Amino acid sequence: MTSRQRVEITLNHKEPDRIPIDAGSTEVTSINIHTYKALRKYWEMKEKEIKTGSIVQQLAIPHEDVLEKIGCDFRPIVANPPSTWEFKLIDEGDSWVFIDEWGAKSKMPKERGFYFDYVEFPLKESTFDALKRFKFPNPDDPTRIKGLKEKAKYFYENTDYALVGSYLFGGGIFEHPVRIRGMENFLIDLASNIKFADALMERLLSVIFRCTLILLMKWDPYLSVVTY
Repeated sequence: MTSRQRVEITLNHKEPDRIPIDAGSTEVTSINIHTYKALRKYWEMKEKEIKTGSIVQQLAIPHEDVLEKIGCDFRPIVANPPSTWEFKLIDEGDSWVFIDEWGAKSKMPKERGFYFDYVEFPLKESTFDALKRFKFPNPDDPTRIKGLKEKAKYFYENTDYALVGSYLFGGGIFEHPVRIRGMENFLIDLASNIKFADALMERLLSVIFRCTLILLMKWDPYLSVVTY
């Protein structure tokens, strides 16, 4: 049974020959850079440059030798960064800082820093005017999907892996508002300004829905799984 068959059988609620295995195709099946380095060293693998998937969580993009060793059934097809934003690491003395494409600021200590924490949030006011002015990421930016259909087609035709298409915005419908408003503010919104909270989540849902629709329209039938 091939990896793609194994995954598709599982998704159809039937029993495959074994449980499908993933590493790195989604944020919830990934591994921190520090742990990944230790794993490669334990397995006595050759040192290689390690690229980062999720910057905030400092997740490693596993190399092919690791994926083959663990019998990984999936391979990711991940959207590119938008044309309007690029990752810039800022030195703030004892910490590293960056601003994501949503406008949220994250910080990680240089000494024993394992991940970034959100420390500043772009949507300061819980008003409909502020929400209207807030600039959401554009899912239709053509830079995001440049070259990805060709990549998906190649993997589909030349390998037996199940392909995972992702925009990698990260998080769910309750996590994104926290990154935009901050945990305390969004909980207050839910308790005392529910119409605003609903409007914010509705706007976020429209972005997520559009991302998913683009994945399905552009890369179907190559993908076995779609996530954001």
